[in-house]
Amino acid sequence: MTMNTKLTLILSAFIVLHSSFSSASWVEETSAELATTGDWDGDGNKDLFVLDRASGVLRVALGDNAGSYIWLTPVSTGVLDATAISFGQFNASNALAITTPTLNRVNLMRFDNAQPEPLQIQGVGPGALVTVKGGPGALGGDLVVASELNDAPDEHLIESVRIPIPVAVAGLMDRGNEIGTAGEYGMIARNPNTAGSDVFRLFYHLDVLASTPSLPLNGDWAYGDFAPAAGTSFLFWVMDQPALRLHPLTRPGGIPQFGAATNFTMSGNIFNVTVIDKPNATDPPRMLVIFDQGASAGVFDFDGVNAPVLARTLTPESGKSFRHAHALNGDFVMFSGTSNGMTSDTARRWRRQADGSYVADPAIPMPAIPGINATRANVLLFTQEPFVAANAQFVSVLNARDWTSNASGIPGALNVTAEAFEGSGNGLRSPQVVALGGSPVDANFALTNQYAADLSIISYAAPRGSTVIDLTFSPTPGKFINPVSVSISTTGLNPLIYYRTTSGGSWANYTSPLSLSANTTLLAYSLTSGGKSPVTIGRYTFGTDPLRPASSPDANNNGLADEWENYFGLSDPNGDADNDGLNNQFEFDHHTDPTDPNSGPNIPPGPSVLSPSEVRIDQGKFTFRMNGTPGRRHQIQWSLDLAGNDWHDLGASFYMPNGGFIDLEDDGIAGQTRRFYRAVIW
Repeated sequence: MTMNTKLTLILSAFIVLHSSFSSASWVEETSAELATTGDWDGDGNKDLFVLDRASGVLRVALGDNAGSYIWLTPVSTGVLDATAISFGQFNASNALAITTPTLNRVNLMRFDNAQPEPLQIQGVGPGALVTVKGGPGALGGDLVVASELNDAPDEHLIESVRIPIPVAVAGLMDRGNEIGTAGEYGMIARNPNTAGSDVFRLFYHLDVLASTPSLPLNGDWAYGDFAPAAGTSFLFWVMDQPALRLHPLTRPGGIPQFGAATNFTMSGNIFNVTVIDKPNATDPPRMLVIFDQGASAGVFDFDGVNAPVLARTLTPESGKSFRHAHALNGDFVMFSGTSNGMTSDTARRWRRQADGSYVADPAIPMPAIPGINATRANVLLFTQEPFVAANAQFVSVLNARDWTSNASGIPGALNVTAEAFEGSGNGLRSPQVVALGGSPVDANFALTNQYAADLSIISYAAPRGSTVIDLTFSPTPGKFINPVSVSISTTGLNPLIYYRTTSGGSWANYTSPLSLSANTTLLAYSLTSGGKSPVTIGRYTFGTDPLRPASSPDANNNGLADEWENYFGLSDPNGDADNDGLNNQFEFDHHTDPTDPNSGPNIPPGPSVLSPSEVRIDQGKFTFRMNGTPGRRHQIQWSLDLAGNDWHDLGASFYMPNGGFIDLEDDGIAGQTRRFYRAVIW
């Protein structure tokens, strides 16, 4: 197996699998994960991909000639809230494509480059992907992209990378997968006619070959070559329902068409269906069905005509639920995770025997999804040094482990020192030099976490790779009482900015601030020679001042006005929704926003909030003197730990009309080694 030094192996994580595979790399989808297969490292063996949708963290297991799999260290793809993945050959080498509409492009992840490679498309808001082999212009493979934020009335477009001429389609396209015939693939159009039903479409390149009759909303699909009586057929189901619907595909005169539906009722509510490929043409066709949110699964003999016959019942490991499965030349791999979560943490291979039975290999732990720091951008590339050059421009945002320092080689081959966070006890450990590949042409300075010995920088952004500058809305989206004038700005060099104020409208060129007075969702992106920026979305809402309700009925007598509770969705006076240490009752009484940690009482200039003097500790009492703020009420609070928001009132609040000093006493310190104190002023 060819390995690359940029990807670190996790030892002792093996899965023994057959490595031969069919042409299509089928994508499985759950609410938390997207998963597929493909030959990532080009050694002729099938590899496994599991993408965490929320964080964009990719876990990959590489296969070898012996049929074994080894898990690599997870990497960040820079795509948060991913909606689609697809594996194929792009620009002469294999890659995994990932996208989401707000990214406004596709990120490619290659085996020989740990950083995302951007792929620009014509449409706005790509949400679905499918790789096809064969077809017009496809020299080894083509990527079809469906976008959903284009100008009305043709909001939904499909295009291919090799022939980027978008074609309008009806309905939001979803769940793209290639089928066995060269150049053909299927997608589900979500409620295309607003008639309360979906439609499945079979495509050749960008042309629709055939469509099913109406399907239930929010369904999924699979296909397989069943017994001769059914032939190639497509299966449809809706999660958490027992109904399984089959439509055969025929080609009279060479023209594909879907036949009448046959309906089957399974023994439980369907969670997912995987068609198990046949290692030999004479083997009976089978499908694997996961039931009841992963509580159980079964392998069924199924000829597409008669009711499915259970051949093997599968039970997940103790305390776990099945997530999804992948067929591998007659075998399959089951992924499972803890029952109270949605992500996979275990993989187990089931091997088909000569008599048609299955033998399970031991369950193998998957690498854990790393903490939030490992999924943030921590190497920021600029045209010039920021904080020094006034016009320094973003070029790219990358990631290397949890903490970075000492960038070198830029412009050119970029290296950084990267460390891993090993818990609060150990902190940052195991520094190593990480190669991040060649820097973009315009990149001349790399900003790391450790900017200087006494200055650190943390980014909350995803490591998207080469990027066009994001847009900024001013004022910041939120709740307003009066009309606002909204400006859209960017630090990019003379970009065109496009915006729209509805989810189904058309894009307009931004030239001057926008006047908003009604509830509005504002979308915007910029366009430069480098391509399109991500789509920035802001929501502006208007109404009476929620912090000062016009009326104050309190039906549950909890001290919070009903109008205030309904607006913020909060009803517990002691709750602290924004974790700022001020409970809901306090925020209601002082007209501050309980959902915004930066919204607090207005404190005028004056003496420092808490400036203790004459500190004494005597017989389990801590006594100190505080210099108060004139004309304000004070509440002293204490906590054992600054890491959380577990603050407690020290006695009652007090008013200091003229400021000055006040002596305070805490008699609850017995047996404790430390306490932290703060003053809340209003």
